[in-house]
Amino acid sequence: MSTIFLLLCYLKINGLLQERDAVKKLDNVRKDHDLRLKALSETQEHDRHKAELITRNHEMVDHAIRVVRSALAKQVCEIVNCFRGSNFKSPHLQMSWPDVARMVQEAKAQKDPVATSIISLKLEVNNITMRLSYGAIINYN
Repeated sequence: MSTIFLLLCYLKINGLLQERDAVKKLDNVRKDHDLRLKALSETQEHDRHKAELITRNHEMVDHAIRVVRSALAKQVCEIVNCFRGSNFKSPHLQMSWPDVARMVQEAKAQKDPVATSIISLKLEVNNITMRLSYGAIINYN
């Protein structure tokens, strides 16, 4: 009789341990799920904010993209006129990425508002990083 009682106690304890382990695993899954949801919500809010800034500054963003694209497409205009929106274009040889970066730096030196909003160029990955209103940094890919 005591063997049966010990066996029943063992099975009951074993079942309780398995249940406890299952509850722990479930709690860990819930915590992980909550953390992922929180991270997703934060990323979503950050992306929403970036989209709003791009929308509010779309003319400046579009202009910066057009200038860099035209420089890379051999349709480069003179540095001041290009950033200021002039239609004057002079034919140049193909510009390299460092040439485009220098062009932006020269425009920054002349206090061009579009050029000064450009933080960095990573043309090898089609990326322009701009500082838009409210001090936010936005990447264009």
